[in-house]
Amino acid sequence: LGSVQSGVGRDLIEYGGDLILGGSDSQRPMGRRWDGSQWISMTPSDWSGTEIRRFTVFDGRLIAVGRVRLASSNQNAIALRWNGASWDRLGAEQGPEGYSVAVHDDALWVTCSLGGGLTSGLYRWDRHNWTKYLPPDVTSMGFGFASYPLVSWDGDLVVCGASVTSSVAAPSATATRSVLRITNGRLQSLAAGVLGAASSQFYASAGSSYAGRLFVGGQVFSGGFERSSGIVAWDGVNWDGN
Repeated sequence: LGSVQSGVGRDLIEYGGDLILGGSDSQRPMGRRWDGSQWISMTPSDWSGTEIRRFTVFDGRLIAVGRVRLASSNQNAIALRWNGASWDRLGAEQGPEGYSVAVHDDALWVTCSLGGGLTSGLYRWDRHNWTKYLPPDVTSMGFGFASYPLVSWDGDLVVCGASVTSSVAAPSATATRSVLRITNGRLQSLAAGVLGAASSQFYASAGSSYAGRLFVGGQVFSGGFERSSGIVAWDGVNWDGN
């Protein structure tokens, strides 16, 4: 699309009639928009860090998360907001890297690493403040990798890749690389066989809701699959790998 561009793309989104690309270039965060004829940089010259990882749109504004260090504070931001000409930090909290982002239940949700005095976990933005979210019966929920997605699906928030300690949500006490859903404020396994021991892992790197089903891409070693084509769909009852 257009002339060959350097860099590594991590996410694409349509916004304001343009195609927006986020990723990294020369080990720095990279944002570009395609206006139909050319790529235009959206990356401030004073940004440092590593990359933009995910986009979404919240309240009509483009939201980006990743490992982006702002010159004004010399700290990473949980999330960044595009005002049409420049980026600003969403909220005063600083330090963690944003891993994934989703809009659900009229709020913005971001998974984060630890940093800046904040611990790894799931954070909720209510348009005024960031608050860490822990469902009842869950004593800890952290994220060690940046690729796992968040998806709003079927009225629930689907959380992939969390390391969870909970006697209720995870019979083995600690579940990793899991696919979980937050239903009525409580954390549940999305399907039998997906949550649990290391021998039944579900490694998700992308997710989306489409035509009433949840689509997850990655490596599947559970849910009844011996092999996976790299993408499976959940219809509320079964996983389909075809």
